[in-house]
Amino acid sequence: SRALHPNLVLVLACLLAVLLFLVAAATPGAHFWSRYLVPIVVVFLWGRRRDIYLVTALASVLIAAGFWFDGPSDLGYLLSNYVLPLPILWIIAWLLAGRQQMQEMTAAHAAELEESERRYRDLFDNSPDMYLSATTDHIIRECNLTLARTLGYNREELIGRPTSMLVAPEDHAAVEASWPAYVAA
Repeated sequence: SRALHPNLVLVLACLLAVLLFLVAAATPGAHFWSRYLVPIVVVFLWGRRRDIYLVTALASVLIAAGFWFDGPSDLGYLLSNYVLPLPILWIIAWLLAGRQQMQEMTAAHAAELEESERRYRDLFDNSPDMYLSATTDHIIRECNLTLARTLGYNREELIGRPTSMLVAPEDHAAVEASWPAYVAA
């Protein structure tokens, strides 16, 4: 979802913040929060984590500018429109930046896990030893390429088949008898 260049997103969000501020200043009764939250959400969705704080700082300056343009007013109006929005905006910015950091960490961990699985698969497949994994009801769940090649099969041909195909018919009874102890171990 981050296809836009991060610097472009920052510039667009700042321009949007200023534009919304000017429109709201010229329009009586304009919704106060939209002019400050929309640019922050834009950066959250398409920008960098640090840019959330930059746009929030710009919004804080615009709140102060709004107070300067509006002039003195009663205490309730001052608190609800100029004092209270500042900590609320910064808390929202902090929460959004934290969420974005968690998303980045999750993506990094997924990439690490994928690389680890690739290395494990390489070790498993290229080992000179034969390995297989089977279910408790003796069905082959996984095997390495060495086992498949030694038996003259593709891996896909072995997966899902019973392990009894790997044992000589005269040894089936002995293997069946030892299987519960093997599984328990």
